[in-house]
Amino acid sequence: MFRPPVAFAATVAVLVTAFPAAAADAPPKALRTMVYQIAYSTATLRHEQTSGFTSTPQGTMGSVAGSGAVDRRFTTDQPGSVTFAVIAATADGGLVVDSSYDGRDVSHPPVRVAIFKTGGLSFDPRTPLGPAEIGLLPYLSRGFIADRTVAPGETWTTQQLQPTSGATTYRITHVENERATLQIDGSITLSGPAGYDEHQLGTAVYATDVLAPVSLDLYAHIHRQLNSDEADTTDAHLVATLVRDSFAKH
Repeated sequence: MFRPPVAFAATVAVLVTAFPAAAADAPPKALRTMVYQIAYSTATLRHEQTSGFTSTPQGTMGSVAGSGAVDRRFTTDQPGSVTFAVIAATADGGLVVDSSYDGRDVSHPPVRVAIFKTGGLSFDPRTPLGPAEIGLLPYLSRGFIADRTVAPGETWTTQQLQPTSGATTYRITHVENERATLQIDGSITLSGPAGYDEHQLGTAVYATDVLAPVSLDLYAHIHRQLNSDEADTTDAHLVATLVRDSFAKH
């Protein structure tokens, strides 16, 4: 089974609750269905210190042939489509969504996800929810742009949820009818043995009337220290385009 490297899972705080790992065999009728075409790719450089000896420049200590470090490169490319079926809207501004993925190399049936008004996600971590879905789902939150002033130059910042730190700033660069173009600049840090540092840059076109992104183009640069001798640096790229929405106006 495809297991993604460090990627857009770092974009949100994932809160574990009692939602089932997957939707029931006969899920309730969807209140809304959205389908996004997805392109998701990663390039990872793994730097490994293989010994305590490294090359030194010629000088008072002479020169040492060879190197005590090895770099390895890994890439992934996962095109596909994701379907979000909204099955409930809660009184506190949340959504309950069944997310399914149909990709070139990997697919999975509906996985139940709670999207909080703040953009946080809650799902069973044992489910096969992928990084592309985790990167896109927070933009469906009912509190993302609702009740904000939608005009060029307007900005707002959201703080990362514990145990992570950092913030993401959104700036509206253009508005045309019910479409707002946003610039995204975010950072996130998790301390500790499984820690990482991530920086995000991207753009989105957002439908302010139906509260959903029409498109999202997001880059992430992630550094993770695996242990004292190994470190991963990953560049991830997510492109999502809305191709069907049952709320779309005709």
